[in-house]
Amino acid sequence: MKQITTIFLLLLSAIGFSQNVPIDFEAGGNGATWTWTVFENGANPPLEIIANPDPTGINTSATVAKFTALQVGAPFAGCESMHGADIGTWTLDATNAEVRIKVWKPVISDVGIKFATASNASTGEIKVANTLVNQWEELVFDFSGVIGNPANIDLDQIIVFPDFNARTQDNVIYFDDITFGPVTPTLPLDFEVVTPTFNDFNGSFTQVIANPDPTGVNTSANVAENTVPANAAFAGVNIPVAVDLTTDKFFRMDVWSPLANTPVLLKLEGGPNPPIERQANLTTTGAWEEIVFDFSSEGALTYDSVTVFMNFNMQDPATQTYYWDNLELYSPPATLPLTFEGQTLIFNDFNGSFTQTIANPDPTGVNTSATVAENTVPANAAFAGVNIPVPIDITTNKFFRMDVWSPLAGTPVLLKLEGGPNPPVERQANLTTTGAWEEIVFDFSSEGALTYDSVTVFMNFNMQDPATQVYYWDNLENYSPGPPPLALPLTFEGQPVTFNDFNGSFTQAIANPDPTGVNTSATVAENTVPANAAFAGVNIVVPVDITTDKFFRMDVWSPLAGTPVLLKLEGGPNPPIERQANLTTTGAWEEILFDFSSEGALTYDSVTIFMNFNMQDPATQTYYWDNLELFSPPPMLPFTHEGQTLTFNDFNGSFTQQIANPDPTGVNTSATVAENTVPANAAFAGVNVAVDYDIATDKFFRMDVWSPVPNTPVLLKLENSGTGVNTEIAATTTTTSAWEELVFDFSFEPALTFDSITIFMNFNVQDPNTQIYYWDNLEQFTPVNTNDNCSGATPIACGDIVLGDTSDNTDTGGANTTPDEWYSFTGSGSPEVVTVSTCGAGTAYDTYLSVFDSCGGAIIDENDDSCGLSSEITFFSDGTSTYYIAVEGFSGAGAFELDVTCATPPANDMCDGAVAISCGDSILGTTINATDDTAVAPDCNTTTSAPGVWYVYQDADGLANNVLVSTCSTNTDYDTKISVYTGDCAAPPLTCVDGNDDSPNSTDFQSEVEFQSDGSSTYYILVHGFAGDTGNFELSLSCTLVPPPNDMIANSIDVDEIGFPYTDPAVAMPGATVEAGTPAGCDNAGVNGVWYNFVPPLNGVATCSVTTPAGFT
Repeated sequence: MKQITTIFLLLLSAIGFSQNVPIDFEAGGNGATWTWTVFENGANPPLEIIANPDPTGINTSATVAKFTALQVGAPFAGCESMHGADIGTWTLDATNAEVRIKVWKPVISDVGIKFATASNASTGEIKVANTLVNQWEELVFDFSGVIGNPANIDLDQIIVFPDFNARTQDNVIYFDDITFGPVTPTLPLDFEVVTPTFNDFNGSFTQVIANPDPTGVNTSANVAENTVPANAAFAGVNIPVAVDLTTDKFFRMDVWSPLANTPVLLKLEGGPNPPIERQANLTTTGAWEEIVFDFSSEGALTYDSVTVFMNFNMQDPATQTYYWDNLELYSPPATLPLTFEGQTLIFNDFNGSFTQTIANPDPTGVNTSATVAENTVPANAAFAGVNIPVPIDITTNKFFRMDVWSPLAGTPVLLKLEGGPNPPVERQANLTTTGAWEEIVFDFSSEGALTYDSVTVFMNFNMQDPATQVYYWDNLENYSPGPPPLALPLTFEGQPVTFNDFNGSFTQAIANPDPTGVNTSATVAENTVPANAAFAGVNIVVPVDITTDKFFRMDVWSPLAGTPVLLKLEGGPNPPIERQANLTTTGAWEEILFDFSSEGALTYDSVTIFMNFNMQDPATQTYYWDNLELFSPPPMLPFTHEGQTLTFNDFNGSFTQQIANPDPTGVNTSATVAENTVPANAAFAGVNVAVDYDIATDKFFRMDVWSPVPNTPVLLKLENSGTGVNTEIAATTTTTSAWEELVFDFSFEPALTFDSITIFMNFNVQDPNTQIYYWDNLEQFTPVNTNDNCSGATPIACGDIVLGDTSDNTDTGGANTTPDEWYSFTGSGSPEVVTVSTCGAGTAYDTYLSVFDSCGGAIIDENDDSCGLSSEITFFSDGTSTYYIAVEGFSGAGAFELDVTCATPPANDMCDGAVAISCGDSILGTTINATDDTAVAPDCNTTTSAPGVWYVYQDADGLANNVLVSTCSTNTDYDTKISVYTGDCAAPPLTCVDGNDDSPNSTDFQSEVEFQSDGSSTYYILVHGFAGDTGNFELSLSCTLVPPPNDMIANSIDVDEIGFPYTDPAVAMPGATVEAGTPAGCDNAGVNGVWYNFVPPLNGVATCSVTTPAGFT
C-alpha cells in the first residue's frame, strides 16, 4: 500500500508541473480550445482559430490563430491564455527557455511574448521583429537570460503581442506552432545557462562542471571540463554552434591546463565553406589564461560548429584534465595606427560629416595602400568632423602623422585627442599639396604623459566652404621622431654615431682625456689601431656635400710625432677622393686641415679616417679625434680665384664676378680670374673685399691685370674699418689687352694690420665708355735676392769663378744660421770629382761651405776652414744629378770668391766600380781625383779619412787561403792605408775584415793586410791614405793555401779513438806540405801528405783507401 501511495504522489507531482506544449491550434492539440482573452485592442475582437490561409513554406499545418490588430488599439494590444489549466504550471529553465513561434504578417513590426504566474508576476516581454511579409516566418525568443528569476517559477500563463507597434491601419496577423525547447547554443559559450552538445571523439570526454579554480582571468561559476586520455594526440570535442566571420574574426577562450606550453587547436567546420583552424599555445600552468585565435586573414565565412583540441598533436603518456570557458567571437578594439587594412572602426560623424572606408582612389606618391577613409564634409560645415574610439597614450610617442588627400590648397586639418581622464588637446596642420597624398605631422611634444579614449579629425577646420568637399585620409599613427639624422660636424656631443671599423681598428666615443688647448670639448672619438695595421681605419655614414664648402678641419691628439692622417670621402654617385695631413704636435690636441678645393660639386655618403696611415707601427697605439667639420676658410691672400669663394662689395656702379680666364696667355695662364665692369664716367667705381692681413713683414703687393685701354691707373687701397688707418698706392699698366704684373710698394709703411682691400680700375679717370677689366693673383711678397733661397740657386759649372756677397742675404736653411747664398751644380753627363772653394783672393771673411742633395735635403759634405779661414769641399758628381751649394759664414757675412774645378775620378773610385784582383796580381793605381768613401766604408782598424779606390777579390776555389794585400813597393809614392771588407756595395755599410796604416815591414809608411779567406766569399779592398793624402801606388795580392790540420805526423788524426769505420771527407790536399822527417821503414821523401794513426784492436787486415779523387794517391 505504501508503495502504491508513493507512486501516486510522484505522478501528481509530475502532472502538477507539466507544460501543455506545443501550442499548435490543431484539433486535439493545445491552444485551439483554450480561453484566449484579447486586451488593449479597441473593441477587442476575439482571437480566432481558423484554417491556415497560406499553407505554404514552413507552415503547412491545417489550423492557425488569427489576431486582428486594430488601428485604434494600443501598440501593445495582444491576447493571453487563461491562468492555470490552459498552458499548465511550469518553471522556466534551460530545457524550455527557447521559445519559437511562426507568424504571418502584412507588416514588419515586433512580436512580443511574455509569461506570468498566477499572481501576475512577470519578467516582461521579449520582442523580436519579423523580417518577411505575407509569408510564414519562424521567430526565436531566448529567455535564458531570466532563468532563475522568482517571477519565472510556477508560470501558468502565456501572453502574445502579435503586432507590437503603433498602427496606421488594421493588421491581420496569423500565428501558429508555439514551441518550447532548450536554447540553441550561440557564441559566446560560457556554460552559465546553456549547456551545448559535446560531440567528443578519440576518447575525449567533455562536461560542464563548477569552476574548480575561480581566480585570475576567469571567476565564472561554470566551465567545460575536458578529459584527454593518454597518448590521444587528436582527442577533441565538436560543438554545434553557428559561426559567422563576416565581421568579427578573432576568438578568445579561457583555458586552464596542468601542463606547460599546451597547444590548443580551434577548428571551424560544417556549413558551406572548407574547414579552417588556428593554434595557440599556453604560457601558464595550473592557472586560467586567455588565449586568442586570429582568423583575420579569412573572408566572410560561416560555419555550423567549432571543434576544440586540447594538447593538440602531443603524445602525452598520461591522462590529463583541462578546463576551458568563455569561447567568444570578437573584434579587437581599434588601435593605432589607423590603416583601414582589416580594421573594424566606428566612425562617429557629427555636424554633417560622413566617413567610410573605400578603396584608395589615388594609390600613388606617399600612400599606395589599398584602403583609406573617405570623409565628406557638407557645404558651410566649418566644424564637421569624425570621432573614432581608440586608446591613445602620448607618454612616450608625442607626434602623430597622417596621410591626407585634399582637393583644396592649404587645407587646415585639426587633430583632437579626447575622452578619458585628461582634458582634450588638439593641434592643427596645414596641407601644402592639392589633389595628391601628403604626409602631415601633429606635434604634441609639449604635452605631458596623457592618455585618451578617442581621436577626432576635422577636415578644412573652421573654414566656411560653400561647396561640399570629399577628403581622404589614412595611416594615422603616433610616433617619436627619434634623433635627427647624423650630419657634419661630428662633435660626439649627444650624437649617436655608428663606427664601422675595419682592419682591426676600434673606435668609440669617450670623455675627452685631455680637455686642453684647441679642444676642450667633453666627448671625443677614441681610435685604437693595432700593431702593424698600416691601413686600419673607421668609416662613418654621414652625408657630405662639397659643392660650396671644400675644406675639412679636425682636432687630433696623437702619441706619435709626424702622424699622417688620411681623410677619404666615399659612397654615393662619385668616385672616392682623399687627402692626407700630417701632425706636427705630440701628446696634445692639434687642428689639421684637408683641402678639397680642387674638386668639383661632389656629394658622398660617408667619410673614412685612417690614423697613422700607411705606417707599420710595431706597437698598438691609441689616437683621439674630434670636431670633424666641413667649412670654407675665410678669404686669405693671395686672391687666385681658384677654389676661393670671395665676396665682392662693389660700389659706384662697379660689378665684379669670377669667370674663366678669357686670355690664358703670357704671365697669367690660370683658369679663373676676376672680371670687373666699370660703367662710363665712373672715375671712382671700385670693389672692396674683406680679408685680414698685415704688412709687418711683406710690404709689397703684386697683381696680374688685363686692361683694354693703355696706361690704366690701378689703385690698391689697404683699409682697417676699426682703426680708420688706411693707405693706398697706384700703379699704371704699360700693356694693352694682355696680362701684365703690377707691383705696389708699401715699404714706407710701418707694421700695420688691415681687414679689407679695395681695387679701383682706371682710377680717377672719366672714361666715356663702359670698360671691362680683369685681375688675378693679388698677393703679398718681399723682394729677395735671386739666390737667397735654394729654390733660386744660381747655376755654376766646372771652371767657373763666381764673386758674391752674403751681406744682403738672409738665413734660408743652410748648414748654420748665418746668411747664405745658393748655387747649383749639375753634372755634364759623366762622373766627376767636383771641388768648390772659397780659398781665392776675392774672399774677405770666414766662410763655411755645405753641399746638399736637394733643396731641404741631406748634407753631402760641409767644411769650415780648409785654407786659413776659407773653405773647400770636394764631392763626387754622378754626372746627372743636381747638387746645391750654400755659401755661408762661420758667424757673419761678407764678400767671397767661389771657384769650381772638376776632375775625372778613377774608374774604380766607387765601390760598385771595384777592379778585380786575383792571387799573384800586382796592379798600379792612383787615388788622385778620387772621392771620400765613408758612406760605404766604415773605419776598419784604421780611420777612413782620405779619398780611396776599390778592388775586389773573389775567392771561389773552395779552399782557405792566407791572403796578403800590400802597397809596399817602390812604385808607391804616398802614405797609404788598406781596408778589407765583405758585404754588398749596394747595401752599405760594408763589414770590416781587417785594415792597416803602416806595415812593420815597410819604412815608407806603406801598408799590408793579411787575412784568411774562406774559399767562397767576395772581399772588397779599399786603398786610401793617411789624413787626406792621395797619390800613386802598386797593389799586390798573394795567396797561400792553408795546410790541413793533420799535415804533419805530429798532428796525425787518431782514428781508433774516433771509431771505426772512419771517413775523412773533403781533405784539403792541395794545401798539404812535405813531412820534415821520414818515419823508419816509410820512404815518403818529397811527398805532400796528411797523417792518420790507429792501434788495431785485433789481428787482421786493415784497409785504408782514397775514394775521391781516384788514381792520384
